[in-house]
Amino acid sequence: MNAAQKTERLLWQHPYVNVFKQFKIEDWKKASKEGDVTSTIDKILKCTVYKIQGSVPAGNYIQFPRTTTQSLGLTGRYLYILFKPIPTKYFVVHVDTVAEDGLVVRISFSNLFKEFKSTSTWLQFPFACHAAKGSVEHFASLGAKQDFMGPAPLAQKWTMLVLDLHYILSMYINRKYSHLKNIRLCANLLVKNCFTSDLSYDPRLSVRQARVLGIKCVDENFAPMPRDMNFFLPKNKEWDELYDVVRFPLEHPTSSRQPIHLPFDSIQRDDASNNQPLFCQKNQAKDKHRGGLGVIKSPRREKPKTVDVSRKAGIFSSTTNMAVSTNVGKDLSKRKIVTDLPPVGLSMLETTAASCSDPGATLLESKTGDVHVFVGEKSPEQDIVVHRHFSGKAKGRQSVASTQLTTKRTTIRSARSQQKKSSSNEITKASSLRRAMATLKPDPILKLRRVLGFGGGSTNDIRCYRSISKWYPCASSGGSDIVVYAVHAVVVAMEVVSGVQHFFIGHTEDVRSIAMNDCVGGSPSILASAQGGAGGIVRIWRFETQKCATMIRSQHATCMNALAFSRTGAVLVGVGRDGHGKTLFMVWDTSAALRHGSVNVIAKAHSDVEIHRIRVCPTDDTRMVSCGRDNIRFWRVRSNQLRSCPVAMPTEHSFQEITDVTFAPLGIVSPSNHVEGRDENSLSVFASTNGGFLVEVDFQKVVVRGVHKLLPSVGQEVEKDETMKGISLNALRFTTTYLITGSDDGVLRLWPLDLSTVFLEAEHDGPVVDVDVTEDAEKILVSTSSATLGYLDVKTRKYKTIMRSHTDVITDSCMDGLRRTISTCSHDNSIRVWDFDNLRQLYDFSTPDDTPSAITCHPMLEIFACGFTSGAIRVFHVGSTTVLSEHTNARSKVTSVIFTPSGERLISADGKGTMAVYNTSDVEHVGAPLLRTLPKVAAPGKAYGPNSIAASPDGQKIAFVGPNEYTVTVSTASMLDEVLRVDVSTGLKLEPGILEQKPKVDQPLQVSFSPTAQKHLLVMTKANRLLKLDVKSGQLLSVTEDIHRSCATAICASSDGSHLVTAGDKLIKVWDYDMSKDLCCQTFIGHSSPIHTVLFTPDHLTLITVGEGSVFMWDFLGVTNTPRSRAVDERNVISLRASEGRQIPSTNCEDKSDHEEEKDQDAVDDEEGITPRSKPPAPSHPDVDQSSAWIPPETLRTSDLDASNISEFTVDANMMHQLAQKKKREGPSSKKNMTDLTNKVNDLRFVPEKDENEVDESYDSVPVKVAWMAKSQKSPMKESPRPLPSTVEVANFAECPNVLSHFSPRLTVSQAPQRTYAAPAGQEGLELKAVVGYNGNGRGNLAWNPDTGVLAYSCGCVVVLEKLTSKEKFNLHGHTEEVASLAMQHDGQILASASGSNGLMRSRICLWDTSTLSCRATLKHHEYDIVALAYSRDDRFLISMGDYRENALVIWSSFNGLSSPVILASTHTNSPVHKVVWDPATPNEFVSVGADASVSFWMLDEHGTETTLNVHEADIPDAIKTDETNERLVHFTSACFGEDHILYVASNTGFVSAWDTSTNSCFLHWRADSAEICYMKSRGNRLLVAGASRGAKMWGLAGVGEVRYVSETGENLLMDDELNVNAEVISGAFDDSLDVGIVGTTAGTLWYLDWSEHSTVKMVTGHKDKITGIAFDEGNYFATSSEEGTVRLWHLHSLELAVQFQVIDHACTSVTFSHPCKSALSTSMTQPKMLSAGYKDGTVRVFDVDKLVLKLKFQPHTASVTALEFAASNETLLSGAKDGTVAATSMATGVTMRVLKDHRGAPINNIACSLRNDHPAALTMHTSASNDGCARLCLLCGGDRRVSVWDTEWKHDVCNMIDWLTFPAPCFAPDGSQLPKNHRKYISHLPPSVCYFHPTNPDMLIYCGYGMTKSLQHYSLTNRKVVKSIPLPNWAQCMAVSTDGTLLASGTGTRLLELVDANHGTFQDYSGHSGVVEKVGFSPDGRLLLSSSGPELFVWKVKH
Repeated sequence: MNAAQKTERLLWQHPYVNVFKQFKIEDWKKASKEGDVTSTIDKILKCTVYKIQGSVPAGNYIQFPRTTTQSLGLTGRYLYILFKPIPTKYFVVHVDTVAEDGLVVRISFSNLFKEFKSTSTWLQFPFACHAAKGSVEHFASLGAKQDFMGPAPLAQKWTMLVLDLHYILSMYINRKYSHLKNIRLCANLLVKNCFTSDLSYDPRLSVRQARVLGIKCVDENFAPMPRDMNFFLPKNKEWDELYDVVRFPLEHPTSSRQPIHLPFDSIQRDDASNNQPLFCQKNQAKDKHRGGLGVIKSPRREKPKTVDVSRKAGIFSSTTNMAVSTNVGKDLSKRKIVTDLPPVGLSMLETTAASCSDPGATLLESKTGDVHVFVGEKSPEQDIVVHRHFSGKAKGRQSVASTQLTTKRTTIRSARSQQKKSSSNEITKASSLRRAMATLKPDPILKLRRVLGFGGGSTNDIRCYRSISKWYPCASSGGSDIVVYAVHAVVVAMEVVSGVQHFFIGHTEDVRSIAMNDCVGGSPSILASAQGGAGGIVRIWRFETQKCATMIRSQHATCMNALAFSRTGAVLVGVGRDGHGKTLFMVWDTSAALRHGSVNVIAKAHSDVEIHRIRVCPTDDTRMVSCGRDNIRFWRVRSNQLRSCPVAMPTEHSFQEITDVTFAPLGIVSPSNHVEGRDENSLSVFASTNGGFLVEVDFQKVVVRGVHKLLPSVGQEVEKDETMKGISLNALRFTTTYLITGSDDGVLRLWPLDLSTVFLEAEHDGPVVDVDVTEDAEKILVSTSSATLGYLDVKTRKYKTIMRSHTDVITDSCMDGLRRTISTCSHDNSIRVWDFDNLRQLYDFSTPDDTPSAITCHPMLEIFACGFTSGAIRVFHVGSTTVLSEHTNARSKVTSVIFTPSGERLISADGKGTMAVYNTSDVEHVGAPLLRTLPKVAAPGKAYGPNSIAASPDGQKIAFVGPNEYTVTVSTASMLDEVLRVDVSTGLKLEPGILEQKPKVDQPLQVSFSPTAQKHLLVMTKANRLLKLDVKSGQLLSVTEDIHRSCATAICASSDGSHLVTAGDKLIKVWDYDMSKDLCCQTFIGHSSPIHTVLFTPDHLTLITVGEGSVFMWDFLGVTNTPRSRAVDERNVISLRASEGRQIPSTNCEDKSDHEEEKDQDAVDDEEGITPRSKPPAPSHPDVDQSSAWIPPETLRTSDLDASNISEFTVDANMMHQLAQKKKREGPSSKKNMTDLTNKVNDLRFVPEKDENEVDESYDSVPVKVAWMAKSQKSPMKESPRPLPSTVEVANFAECPNVLSHFSPRLTVSQAPQRTYAAPAGQEGLELKAVVGYNGNGRGNLAWNPDTGVLAYSCGCVVVLEKLTSKEKFNLHGHTEEVASLAMQHDGQILASASGSNGLMRSRICLWDTSTLSCRATLKHHEYDIVALAYSRDDRFLISMGDYRENALVIWSSFNGLSSPVILASTHTNSPVHKVVWDPATPNEFVSVGADASVSFWMLDEHGTETTLNVHEADIPDAIKTDETNERLVHFTSACFGEDHILYVASNTGFVSAWDTSTNSCFLHWRADSAEICYMKSRGNRLLVAGASRGAKMWGLAGVGEVRYVSETGENLLMDDELNVNAEVISGAFDDSLDVGIVGTTAGTLWYLDWSEHSTVKMVTGHKDKITGIAFDEGNYFATSSEEGTVRLWHLHSLELAVQFQVIDHACTSVTFSHPCKSALSTSMTQPKMLSAGYKDGTVRVFDVDKLVLKLKFQPHTASVTALEFAASNETLLSGAKDGTVAATSMATGVTMRVLKDHRGAPINNIACSLRNDHPAALTMHTSASNDGCARLCLLCGGDRRVSVWDTEWKHDVCNMIDWLTFPAPCFAPDGSQLPKNHRKYISHLPPSVCYFHPTNPDMLIYCGYGMTKSLQHYSLTNRKVVKSIPLPNWAQCMAVSTDGTLLASGTGTRLLELVDANHGTFQDYSGHSGVVEKVGFSPDGRLLLSSSGPELFVWKVKH
């Protein structure tokens, strides 16, 4: 064949050949497959690919052509293979080629090959499986020592491999390539296609780019790759982001570009291409005189570089035999060792050099959520990359974030340094991407606070507790003892005095051993810890910083079981196991571990002997001794060789196991305690055995010197008694005076050195396995196999237990939030109750015959329920340690138990799927009776416990997995009635926008309810997905994949719905609940076992995570609404004092820049986070010169005031007048914003007010500081104060301060009546009997005198005075507006009450005589509301403080009984004041605190008849001015005086600061509460605080007074006790001892607090929000509904609250009772008494009053329910809505039978059903149907003055309108404004229409509403006209008719209650309410009348 024919024959192969298509792979006729070969759709490529997998690659493959005898005949030079290795697997590819001489050469490449091999017919190339760029594995490969040969990494991309076959044959075997014969693709890989071509295509080059580069033909090299050959590329994506390209040969040879550790001639990715198209690289290469990628050239085989590396190791001195460190070759850049995992909660976006132990560390989180740290050399310009894979596939992107770190410049002389530069572009790209990313804040969001547990084993094996506890060797010298011990994977250093824990976190498995050096010669403290598991990882820590200095990994070790340091810490010895099960003995040089992080192996040995303990000789670091089973062995290191010598044991004794070994002076154990000729450095080795023997070995001669046998009572020599059984010893230690032994009998014994007898013993619950003693030999640390850790104080002979733990796996846990306890159950057959604050074990319930499996705590009582493996369920009472109830009906293991949030139900599930519900409403008295058992409703199996049941926050529903493993069921919590079922496997219709994959079969594992606001059901599935379902409909809302690498084990949502916490893979992840951030989770490590419980504490400030062996308590820093409240420790108390010798700063000292101050502040914040600073900020000292202070331009000049030499000014009216005149002459000046002035001028407080006498003159806002104390003096002595004129005032504040303490009146549109028609004396028809409730909107509106027993509080505008001794209540009327504050004189004779203003009326202060109940005086001065009242200690002065609109402070004289009080002084403050308190030590001084953290010290100076008011504005330390955690301003909200001239000031952030009143300076502050403090009081050494945290806390103040005079930090402040109430505390009163008191809350309740009994009693109960309905039953109860969502049932006569039904987040709008049954048909059947309530969302709930349960719930309306009424037979409920619809619902089925729309468009104001059956016959259309005697008529009254009357018989479906009434009204509103023609939208602004049946006249209706006149109208049904009209003086807002029809009551918009005589048409007005009277109602007997206005409820007695 000639050349032309050959060329024509090969044209079909040009430009490329699709091998799969050419050989029809889908038919398998021309290709063959073998083994496991399947086709699948790849979601990335969007096409069919072939998956080849199998354990043997040679048995699983695809081959082209079908047989090896055939040939492909493809002549293309380049072979393109599009494939993807399967992660963690090996693959092989064989390519058979034919040379022109006919030689067949096989080219094979695989990641199984370790090196390149070649023969004449076979070339084997290693394939380096690089990780996908941008992944964790990719960054780990940068600078990694290990090569890339081996299994494919987890992060893999689709790869395009391009082989130049022509080059391979010519280069490696000197043959010329002819054609391709065969291709075999072997497991394990995914393959898309294969191509051959003579062209070198560039897959990254697009057609548009090719045109720009000048490529005009696809036949050119570097042309864009055809679409058939290339991978699928989505829009807006770069090719290199999704795929990799690998070319062989490489453009950049290995010797110059790739790391030197890669095998030569390997196929690998070229990372030096910088992701540029080949054509660009080619042009760049020409400019740089080097070939571009794709240019054929020979690989350069360079000679390996010779690097002279001197070994840096420890060299042993021949003279001292001590290990010393020698630094050799410091110019060598050695790769840094990975030392530690990132700190817990390490910020993934804002990592700084300070937060990383190594500036060269790279911190990453992998795709599976793991946190990784990589350390390597980096150039100073290179970023530190932080990488996270984003799991939200709906967004289709990955998140990469990096932050710039400053690293040291190092000289790298290896070729590996060049590899680092190749990734700089990628890192820069990641750095630029970080700026636009949203992350979860704060970072970290968790901070580990406490760890409960000890040991690391899951069984009681003594090896789990051996060598894991030590005394900190330097603790005794430092003044505080510190114990270091291991808790699973965490090493804890605990201060035994304070209980504060410090953590060493980084291990991933249980810690098996810890070791510390002796800190001799000033050497630093070194801590080493070894973990179990592969690798034998040992970490060396810097003890002071808790940072890992280095990590040691032994490749041949499977675990490390024992560690020992030399005394200096230069040598570390470790004993473990190698891969063959032999004992591995290693010695490391650790002398440079803390300085450089380098540890070198000195020697290593393998042995068959078993070693339990190891000790290093204290005098020679090269010698060690070990002990084990039947052996004591001496070891020695010489010339880096490790040799051992066994000790010949005496044959006459059977020593069995040697348990411990220690060094002691030679001859220390002898009767004379002396050995002649003994050298001081001579040592003996003592070993203990489990037979009670003490073996003494001469250390120098290695011979046994003696054997002693220790007996339980006496110590004797063995020869004296061979028959007695010795003590089984486990541990021993020698001191200079005694011997310590621990034994299996649980006794710690102290022996004299002659071993004659035991002089001290301490018994334990379990065997003592390890002991340690302090350097002074005064304290002995003891570890037992019962998982207890404690110490014995030898001097005091007292024992203290430091920590306890379960001895087996913890199966479940729960928390009692009220009592702050944690309960855990374990496989060790015990249930333990722990104190949350101090980790003490409070109770231990042992169940030896049964194993607990699940536990739950009662939400309110001190009770928990526990399920057992036997199927039993027991309810325990903790306080009495008794079993309240026991059920043994179940036959399978109880997998889960749970109390509902209300505590009324207990629900359980067992392994067979049976669920049971128990009644626990009265569990303390009757136990928990079984209500219902449902078999096979839950998914069977034990994999779903213990959190398989979840309860909704409202306690109405529960969710669980069942009835099969694919469904989730939602049921009612009361009786387990099914509400919703969702099939996770097939019921989820996943939309493409949610998941980019098809639905797959999935199984739910965990369920949890979200907070009430979200109404979501969270489901964790087996496929590692988080599903959010709608609770009502079950609709899938969102799906989040890859929550954890494996299945999640626990899930919990925060109460505010902002965060979500999941546990899995031994990790904790905190997520953004909405998953709306780019980096929406943070990962935290610490647990070494699966985590089965994750829960928040009730205050939402702590997260508790429980694993199989430990309990972790984390500070949750993600709280945004309330400040954090921390556990009480020394960091909670911040001392604000000046250092000793500190001079008063001068002007020159103030040049420190703000930047330096912020830097100092940040340094403190970075160290402690948001915890209080370790160095307290000192209060600012008075300055001698303030001339450098900022002065507003054109506002204040020192020349104007002629005070250039003074720093503070006293305001004078004449001075202000002169300044104003001067400014008037100079011209107008620009006014500054008051807010800006307040922010900028912190030291200038007061602004002068416009003089009333000079109307035409105006003053600018001149900030002038007012002081009555000369601060220029260094000594804190008071000078004569300067007077403050009353004319000084500030401009009004525009907005009310955003604090709870400042009074803000309720919004009301009503005005007090201008005229009232009161009844003459003795003829009143009504008498106010009682006022129900307390005004929770007031502030300080509670007063109590403990001596007289008089209690006063306000409700609306009424002051209630109660004498607690006689239980008499009196109502004081004198105010017309809401009473805001009360104050009582100290003698209890006069009570002052203050009400607000309204329109032209000023605020009013009434002075009441408590004995005569009369108002003695009325004071009026304030224009706006009054926020505070306070009497002086001697009752001579009364302070009244105006609100934020005027800030007026007025001093009144006291009432002398003759004349009214007068104003002694008044002024205005610059900022709103929240609290005023008098100094009890001086009668004329007081303090005010308020907004912007202001504290003012006031003095009232009396000179004859003149009284002046002086003030000193205190300087506030910067530390308490702002809340750094929430970035909000701090306001002082309360204050009180203590002893020793100390003032305590509280803030809205929960902090309390202590002030010295002699110097008016702050010296201490601490966080006393978690939220705003509104009330505080101090007596003795106790301080009571209460406020927004819904409770009161009692703090001990011992030692506070001494903090002012010492330079050290003050004593720790501890919270003594805490009592909780139902709402925020806004007022209070306590006795002088603070033992008992009363507090008022915003919920309208008063609570009696008894600290001695630790009890709370509710004294007064009321509504918080507006009352919307009043209803009576025929018995002794009435019901009220409120907008707060509650329905309350009250006793009619005692007015006590009986029952409360509450629906969260839904306002209750109406309420009604069922009628008493009077029909003859129903006499034989007892109908339950029902109470129905309508809600704003259109739902109606029916409650069974007798059983106090929810009977029925339905939603007949879409609008708010406005009216409810039961039909006469109680079988039907009529409900009216705001949209005018009326629904009739059957009470039997809950089905709405009919909806009436006749009144549509206007709200239904009321519905009335007649109970009479004697209506005129003409009114009923079907008389034959009324034979049963039931009433039939009902009426509907709409807001548009239309009334419809209906004839109904619902059971026969009869509903006919018999009358339609329309009452006329004028075309204008009551105020005279014109109404539009269609004025339905204005109905709410008109008086409502109300209509009722006349109770005695069956033909009459009574109607009131807006009409032509103000009247009550009587309408005749038969005559169809108004027959009577009774005029009214005011428009009626509501109406009620008495049972006999003689009296009518109506409420008005003018706050009056009008009583109308229906027979005579007369009326009487009654005042008392503070707003519109909206609801009225008569009792069934007509003796009582109820009226409501807002939350006020008045009970009136009707006089007949």
